[in-house]
Amino acid sequence: MATQTQPRAILYSADACPYAQRARIAAKASGLNVEIVEIDLQNKPEWYAPRINPASKVPAIWYDAPRDADPTSPPPGTTIIPESALVVELIANATGKLTYGNPVLDTQAHLIQQRFEETVQSKLFPFMKSQGTDDDIETVLKPLKAWVKEYLDADDGKFIKRKEFAAGDVLIAPFLTRMFDHSKVGVGAGGEGSKALYKHLNTDPEFENLRAYYDKLSSWDGFKGTVNDPEKVVEKMKGFLNPSK
Repeated sequence: MATQTQPRAILYSADACPYAQRARIAAKASGLNVEIVEIDLQNKPEWYAPRINPASKVPAIWYDAPRDADPTSPPPGTTIIPESALVVELIANATGKLTYGNPVLDTQAHLIQQRFEETVQSKLFPFMKSQGTDDDIETVLKPLKAWVKEYLDADDGKFIKRKEFAAGDVLIAPFLTRMFDHSKVGVGAGGEGSKALYKHLNTDPEFENLRAYYDKLSSWDGFKGTVNDPEKVVEKMKGFLNPSK
């Protein structure tokens, strides 16, 4: 019997982008070998938007590409999937991984992530760009505490104590990195707001289960090493969130 080879998967990514990191986590955690084409977000190649993603965003994935295909010049009619959540979904479906094997738990994980994106994630970067006043920080802390209480503290944190991770966790992981690790080093306007956020995250009793959840995620083999140069990413984030410097 002939050995089935893995389809050629080309992932268009950018090291500094949290959305692109979602796709790299999904690939690593699922065991899917991907050929990464790094896109410089500050100087995107001319071929990227017209040939890969008209929105000019990363990530995007060309799944089952011909072995001799040029990643920069897919033939007409090629299907390339953009949008990080869809890329993660494709990888999960293609590999049969990133699932708890329980549709209720899988959907619950997506719900938790979706609510995080709507109520907390949407406030995070605007806060980091702010001056970090008490009023500013409450725009993040208030919805974050509500989210943790509703989803992570329920049943004494039973949900975060599960042994495995799935697609919903993949989608949230890069933003928790930026919340915990980037705030620690003062990413953002002046850095004081981020440092204040870091202090709350690491001392407030309301965030005990959030800290436990992030500790598990950051030690997950599928998560580790999905940013090539963390220090460089931090510097890029500083420039993005505080461009006047």
